[in-house]
Amino acid sequence: WESSDEDIVSVSESGVVTGVKAGTATITVTSHNGIEKTCEVTVTNPTNKVVIAPETAGQTEVATGEEMTLTATAYGKNGTTDDVAQDFTWTSSNASVATVAKSENGNTATVTGVKAGTVTITARAGSLDPVSVKITVALLPTSVSLPAAAEVVVGQTTRFTATISPAGAQPSSILWSVEPVTGAASVDESGNLTGEMAGQVRLVARTLNGRTASCL
Repeated sequence: WESSDEDIVSVSESGVVTGVKAGTATITVTSHNGIEKTCEVTVTNPTNKVVIAPETAGQTEVATGEEMTLTATAYGKNGTTDDVAQDFTWTSSNASVATVAKSENGNTATVTGVKAGTVTITARAGSLDPVSVKITVALLPTSVSLPAAAEVVVGQTTRFTATISPAGAQPSSILWSVEPVTGAASVDESGNLTGEMAGQVRLVARTLNGRTASCL
């Protein structure tokens, strides 16, 4: 057995490899009849702590069918990432709520919302205690509906209700607006429409994620 650089990695007569300092060296083994094989060994600094965070600062929620990216960072004892391996094992506490897929570089992972609920995503580096983050999967509205047509008397107020699908979707808040066509009206934040001038107006209901419905 032989090491190309014993200042980086040493190897015993029985093939036991010991990392000395950060770097890369080649281990070569030669048989008695001259057959030779090599292996490149990379020595990294030991990991002292791991921090996990979303790619978008503060994001702890993802919608069903949508994705978010998490990044894990390993730090050495000196508080830097210098020569510290950035490769992690990623797991989801409940793949029926959200799945997690490790990226090629190992320190990032893609979380995909499956159904509404809360899930814990964990990153593990070597023998260190795993680091986790809780992610909420939200069931967002896919559609909103209003009556196709309605009639309001000038000077009177009628309250309209928008129906969000699927049932239980959040956030359920509705943004109301009115567009004049041949008439005039006003609408408040609760969907109360007041007729102001005879004619047609278009009442618009919009969910916070951009789904809309309207009626004349």
